[in-house]
Amino acid sequence: MFSCITSFIIVFSICLIDITDSSTVIVTNGSPVSYSSYSSLTFDWDACLDYCVNDELCMVIFNNGSDTTCQLFKIGDLQSVKRRYSSEVKVAFKLNRDNSSTCPANDTLSGGGYVLGYNDTLRRQSYHGYSINYDPDNLMWNFNSTGVTMCASGGYKMSIRPKGPWCFYVEEAAYNCSVKWSGVLSGIETPEEFQAVTEMAKNHGYESLVKNNIYETAAWTDGIRKPECVGNTTCSGLSAFTFSDPTLSSEPTGFLWNSNQPDGTTRDCLMFKINSDKSYGIDDELCTMRNSTIPKIRLSGYLCGEVPKV
Repeated sequence: MFSCITSFIIVFSICLIDITDSSTVIVTNGSPVSYSSYSSLTFDWDACLDYCVNDELCMVIFNNGSDTTCQLFKIGDLQSVKRRYSSEVKVAFKLNRDNSSTCPANDTLSGGGYVLGYNDTLRRQSYHGYSINYDPDNLMWNFNSTGVTMCASGGYKMSIRPKGPWCFYVEEAAYNCSVKWSGVLSGIETPEEFQAVTEMAKNHGYESLVKNNIYETAAWTDGIRKPECVGNTTCSGLSAFTFSDPTLSSEPTGFLWNSNQPDGTTRDCLMFKINSDKSYGIDDELCTMRNSTIPKIRLSGYLCGEVPKV
């Protein structure tokens, strides 16, 4: 961990970055206004800071000038903090940091954090997140919690994307995706997500459907060619497609194409394909394709995705 301090005339801000869990602690002058509960800790301020950094559920700590105690607020326990102009009243809030190791310019930045977990009873991944926003008119930091949300079922993989958490899984039937789980076709945000889909396909036994170096198998993913790009060879790559996945970024890196793909001007939908040599890649294909229409490709599923729910 290293620290950096930015001084102001009235207030101060300290940035502590813990390299192991990529968290940043912003320390400034303020006191809790709206909250539901907290824990009292018999720590001095420095020990309280260290405790918060290493407690994944810690969101905010507060000290009213005491040398021996502090208050700890877990995710969801606190709703607002009021700025104070006294160095005796200190508050610190923890947020996830980006790839930068520099301090924020001031203590009014927006941000947030989250904790990933696993529900042993339901066998589902869970997410508990929060956001922090500063209100300059009322001199308040406001904290909003998502509550504990989970993927639809145990098979779904949770991925933390720039736009938020996303759950995805290879379903064998469109009904399971759209009706049973209220999901949509999922895009593939990163190479790590692509690898996760590969493992799902293997677990479904998709490789066993690839035979004699002739047959291929596939699952639909999100992605349909833009109307202005249908039949237009000047459109290339992902820029030729539109996506309905609500958390997919504008430039995802997870669509790892098969060689010389995408190549179709009438093949307007995207699929995750296990090729005849058992390699994996993204391809474009006729949106109306069914198992009966292209004998050498077996359409085996749908990459289904949804935002985790309470």
